[in-house]
Amino acid sequence: MDLDPLVSVDPTVSWSYFIPVSVEGAAIPFDEPNGGMRWILPDSFQVIGAGFNHDKFSAAGLVPPSMWNRQWTWNDLVDLGRKLVRIGADGRVEQYAAQVVTTWSRWPVWVHNAGGWYFDRLINPRESRLNTAPVTQALQFLQDIFQKDRFAHSGSVADFRSGKAPIGLAVGPSHTALHISMGNTWEYSFGPNPALVNGGSELSIFGRSIGATTKHVNEAWRWIKYLTVETVVDNMRMTSALPALIAAAQKYQETVANASPWDRVWPELLQRQDSYLRPVYSVEIRDTLQQYINAIVSGQKPVGIGLAEAHEQISAMLKEKWSGVK
Repeated sequence: MDLDPLVSVDPTVSWSYFIPVSVEGAAIPFDEPNGGMRWILPDSFQVIGAGFNHDKFSAAGLVPPSMWNRQWTWNDLVDLGRKLVRIGADGRVEQYAAQVVTTWSRWPVWVHNAGGWYFDRLINPRESRLNTAPVTQALQFLQDIFQKDRFAHSGSVADFRSGKAPIGLAVGPSHTALHISMGNTWEYSFGPNPALVNGGSELSIFGRSIGATTKHVNEAWRWIKYLTVETVVDNMRMTSALPALIAAAQKYQETVANASPWDRVWPELLQRQDSYLRPVYSVEIRDTLQQYINAIVSGQKPVGIGLAEAHEQISAMLKEKWSGVK
């Protein structure tokens, strides 16, 4: 159901009350059926950034990027990775420098931060861009830090939450509560992703909607407004969820239980101009593409060959999906 008519006559809520990117995400893209319709009332965000284990940085005589007076970069990650990785006399890695997750929801940020994208649009893509320079640059970088420099790992041996890796690049607002519940005592901080062209984060938006066929529009509206607006502070306090409501987001650090001084970073990442909304496309395409990404990152396929094969197959799948659709 289009929520604009309900918002426009309700004096207690306005789209201007919400972080702008959440309002953008609440609308159907203009080139889609019902384009422009705002169908969800934004509730909260999921955002991922970087985490730094201060104890491990101190042991290596290094300062974490969160303490620098500038945005850290991909080159900085490589430099720190080479200094923080620990390789034994037998050639095996004893301590990985960074946990770098490359699942379907994590590797795309590298392409975005390289200044490109792997499709022609975020929502329901029609064409592959897997053969473009930013995609090649991002995947070559990932392959290199896993296979050549060998300081990155995506699994439990480099679990940042357990204190095994100095750097975590899949860290979110839940870290503070987990840190306490796990009995960890090491110091940590948060920051943005390393930058190349961009240094942003991928944002997932959660919200409430009303079914188009409901016979109880007013009751449904009061209910989703209650959950999204009226109880937002209580929800934030209990779950550490990042609210879409601007007034609540401004009080995030002071409201969340046991918040660290570094939890201020999460609202900052939401409002970065180089952060972006999570893409939406079919699970079939997602899973097919992930097979190529896994092969590239693991070194089973050269980047150029892997992306060329992926581009060919994904292009064929997109063509079949959208054939006959204007």
